[in-house]
Amino acid sequence: MGDAEGEEEIIEDDAKTLEAAKEKRIMAQRTWALDQMLHVARNGGVVKDEEVVRGMVEFLAVVGWFDIKKESDKGAVRRASNRRIV
Repeated sequence: MGDAEGEEEIIEDDAKTLEAAKEKRIMAQRTWALDQMLHVARNGGVVKDEEVVRGMVEFLAVVGWFDIKKESDKGAVRRASNRRIV
């Protein structure tokens, strides 16, 4: 293996390591945010506006039941209320 090939392999490995670390960090941030939302929903001492609770339940339902994809120029998936969820 030549020096150039070895360097390319090292760079590719570093890129993969950085990408894995980024994905792990993003998942940790998502988990934290979900934990905070659930804490607010479950805590009886927190006064909750019905609209806020409805928004959290809708968000969790959509994220839990559907694969959310970025909107394309060809159109978006719509619910019965015609609000975009992608």
